[in-house]
Amino acid sequence: MSKVGTGLLHEALVSVVMDRWKTGGVVALYVEFMPAQHETALAIEKWAASEPGVFWKQSLESGILYWLEISAAGISTEAIVQRVTEELQRLSGGTLSSSGFSDGGARRFGVGAAWTRPMTTPEMAEAHLLSRIQEAVERGERHLTLGTSEPAIAAKGNRGEIGSGYPIGKLASPVPLFECNAKVSEVANLFDANPNVQGVIIVKDSRPAGVIMRDRLYQQLAGQFGHALYASRSVELVMDRDPLIVEEYTPVERVSQLAMSRDESRLYDIVVMVKDGIVMGAATIRGILECMTALRTEEARIANPLTGLPGNSGIEAELSRRIANREPFSVVYADLDYFKWFNDCFGFARGDELIRYLAELMVGEFANSDSRQFFVGHIGGDDFIGVVDPPYAERVCERLIEAFDGGVHRYYGGVDISVVENRQGQKVEQNGVTLSLSLLQCDGTGEMNLEDISVSAARLKKRAKSIKGSVYVAGEWKNSQPREK
Repeated sequence: MSKVGTGLLHEALVSVVMDRWKTGGVVALYVEFMPAQHETALAIEKWAASEPGVFWKQSLESGILYWLEISAAGISTEAIVQRVTEELQRLSGGTLSSSGFSDGGARRFGVGAAWTRPMTTPEMAEAHLLSRIQEAVERGERHLTLGTSEPAIAAKGNRGEIGSGYPIGKLASPVPLFECNAKVSEVANLFDANPNVQGVIIVKDSRPAGVIMRDRLYQQLAGQFGHALYASRSVELVMDRDPLIVEEYTPVERVSQLAMSRDESRLYDIVVMVKDGIVMGAATIRGILECMTALRTEEARIANPLTGLPGNSGIEAELSRRIANREPFSVVYADLDYFKWFNDCFGFARGDELIRYLAELMVGEFANSDSRQFFVGHIGGDDFIGVVDPPYAERVCERLIEAFDGGVHRYYGGVDISVVENRQGQKVEQNGVTLSLSLLQCDGTGEMNLEDISVSAARLKKRAKSIKGSVYVAGEWKNSQPREK
């Protein structure tokens, strides 16, 4: 690999990929690993340097995206992933596990791949390659998650959808509108005069009735009698009557899923956005996928490096969103008891393992709660915040305590613990680290702010920590007043 391009999908890469489609197949391959794993990163670089098919790479937050030219026709992505995995194992050592290898039970990397298919125009190619990037990244993350004892990645994959709090309306761009009685020739003339316009929306009483895409209209008019047949006719005759129409508050992630699940002939059609049924604009597939990539990058940037969970800014954003929605929600504040003693006895590395263990438990229990939406964030150290719908909150706390007490003994290295030390250095009869939870139920009414939540949850947590063993203490914020239950 003497010369490899860099950069995440710009004009040069699209051009290179389109050239390579003429002679073979192109695969997007993503390798994800924990930032602290320098040996793994070195092994990946060694593999890339010896892999003749690699012609482009881009470093992302927690992994590397490669573009490979593969001449063998019909080879599956699973076979490609297996081959790369085996080579990385050889270079770095470890026990092979499907789509990744482990060292002492912890999966050390995940590999995801996605085939591309030839596109006829740079615009279509760019949108297609963005979707392949997303698919490869998701597969790599999923492979690193499955079967691993590293909860940082498990948490990353289970705390909710990327973009779930980002409405599609923020991507709305102006798009030409035509009434249903407009002539086809009017739309064709607009496309001729504006080469950057890819589609228009057909409306009736300001409500979407269909769309017309440039390429399909030109195909219809290009036939022997196409222009004579359609030019003077109503646009209703040639428009797509079943476009993808979404309300402006729909999450970007959901729109991305809907758009990419369309029939291939409509895959890159514009997405129509409405507000209360009235057209407010449109979004392109390129814009949607670029937004998804930016959201994923930003999420990784603000995440806690130890667990991969959202940090303080992410926590504040989630709580602010819940408060603004004025809907009931529950906040669970988790904290480990005697964690300083544990670090002093077993070392900081084992302490990090215990923190990751708690992160994994919280994500797992919140994800299994059947809550419509859930969130888990890492304040720092051994402090975590979880947000869940109220009907499931107490059961989540109960399961968290049961799971934590049932598994924490694994981190004592076979030592039986009967006495610990508190922060004052006093001996306390206790079978090791315990878990204190505060549960604040918020009814969504009245005036409430982030400080109210912080103070009330901290007060409940202090009460929980004064009780021996793993416990949770519940309270509620109702009519602008906190009250312990």
